[in-house]
Amino acid sequence: MTSPSRFVVPALIGVGLMGAFYHLLSLPWFALVCVLMAIEVWTLVNKHQGDTLSETIWALNARPLVPFLFAVFATLLLERNVIPSTPEGLWVAFALGGLFGHLFFSRQCE
Repeated sequence: MTSPSRFVVPALIGVGLMGAFYHLLSLPWFALVCVLMAIEVWTLVNKHQGDTLSETIWALNARPLVPFLFAVFATLLLERNVIPSTPEGLWVAFALGGLFGHLFFSRQCE
């Protein structure tokens, strides 16, 4: 039997993240984050092992083109002012950097 804290703690973390995203992002970006979080929750509770968003990108990460395309995407977001030069934009850029670190650099430690 699994301990209830195994479900409660991630749920609280998710609620905290969604609250932060709600305050930092515009409505379209917040909607995108909500969709991605819903997909992630589904991958955590379904019967397939190793199909979370991170694990899928880690599998694709064997090809050097994948991190390069993510970097191009992030550069376009900054260059097109989708991520504005404001304090909120700084937090979004910081979150993107943390996400990219999780997706690409932490995988290299295995």
